Amino acid sequence: MITSLRTLCFQVHILDLKRQLETETSRHVNTKELLKNAQKETAVLKQQLNNTEAQLASQSSQRAPGKGNMFFYMEFMLMM
Repeated sequence: MITSLRTLCFQVHILDLKRQLETETSRHVNTKELLKNAQKETAVLKQQLNNTEAQLASQSSQRAPGKGNMFFYMEFMLMM
């Protein structure tokens, strides 16, 4: 009787551990997917920043004398 009770407790414990493992595995997969998406978004934002900086540098070298940086920045922001 005691042996079968111990066996039953052990089996219940194993089932509980199995459920925990399945839950953690699912969370891990979701976290990996979120990380992958965040890395893609970061790459896109970096490219946009590089493009914007290149545009600013190009326009800065072409601006008319007498225009200040603030005016140029406001002009650029209105174009976006």
